[in-house]
Amino acid sequence: MAHNLLSELYEEQKKYRLALYHSRQYQLIESEQIEKRLTDDAGKKIIKAEAERDIAIKQNEVDRQQLYTYLAIAIAGLVILLSMAIFYIYRREQARKAEFQHLNATKDKLFAILSHDLRSPVANLQSKVALTNWGGLSQQQFVQAAQQLATDVRYVSTTLDNLLYWALTQMKGITPHPTRVALAKVVQELVEGLQPMATAKSITVHTAIDPDAYLFADQTHLAIIARNLLQNALKFTQPGGAVSIGYTRQAGLGQLTIRDSGIGMEPERVAQLFRLDKQTARAGTAQEAGTGLGLVLVKELIEANGGQIAVESEVGKGSTFTFTLPSIPHSRQSRNIWHSPEPAMSNSSLTMRT
Repeated sequence: MAHNLLSELYEEQKKYRLALYHSRQYQLIESEQIEKRLTDDAGKKIIKAEAERDIAIKQNEVDRQQLYTYLAIAIAGLVILLSMAIFYIYRREQARKAEFQHLNATKDKLFAILSHDLRSPVANLQSKVALTNWGGLSQQQFVQAAQQLATDVRYVSTTLDNLLYWALTQMKGITPHPTRVALAKVVQELVEGLQPMATAKSITVHTAIDPDAYLFADQTHLAIIARNLLQNALKFTQPGGAVSIGYTRQAGLGQLTIRDSGIGMEPERVAQLFRLDKQTARAGTAQEAGTGLGLVLVKELIEANGGQIAVESEVGKGSTFTFTLPSIPHSRQSRNIWHSPEPAMSNSSLTMRT
């Protein structure tokens, strides 16, 4: 600014040489300042551009790292899902394999029941009936044959009932229709129906069922359960032995106990007692035949009616089968009525729960 003022002053004084000098100095300084400002602005733009470029590079690096992270997570998730799918398929195939094995074992068991356990008693029936028709038996032989016929007929009838009912449950499932069932009446009818079997082996049957005991269960299922368990008790009790049937009620459940003084079972047999794919059937103390199907059906029916079954047994000291079902309280005070003579208790046990 000073050179510009001096230039104007010298020009008024008509000192043109000095005015020109100061004018040029002013222009030179002005040019330098303009150039400097332009240089500063360019530098700032360059610095800004470089900063923006660095930021962009870093942002690209961050985006790339995030992409790699997301990709790694996606791959890990895919691997996990694939592993779970493979494991699920493997487990499903293993379950199918186990189911097929079980079905094959069941099929073999059913064929054995049909081909041997039913065919042999039917063949015996045919031969005894033929001898009777021919008149080739003495009076004593006829009486013995009649008793054996009754045993064989009862066995065949029970086996057929169990087989047909079990087949029905496998095809349509077990659908109980629970009602108010008088337990004492059901047990009494079963005891009377099986009295010939007990008499033939001189077995004493003790019953102790409260007349006011009512269960909430399917009456047909209850009859099948109790009949199979009572038949088993009589079957494996030696001549002259005893079978006791008792009842208690607690916590809304009725508990029926069938105890015998029979031959008992080893723990290994107890552990496989309710499995159709395992061979647990054996002859009774009077060489009564058996299939093992009855106990399988018993367990399924008890569980379908909301109960559970437990077994205690020891070789040579008898067996105790105890099962529970929902009960209906009565007006009189519930009491423990187990007072009948008891065979020796045992210590090997297995509990089957729903």
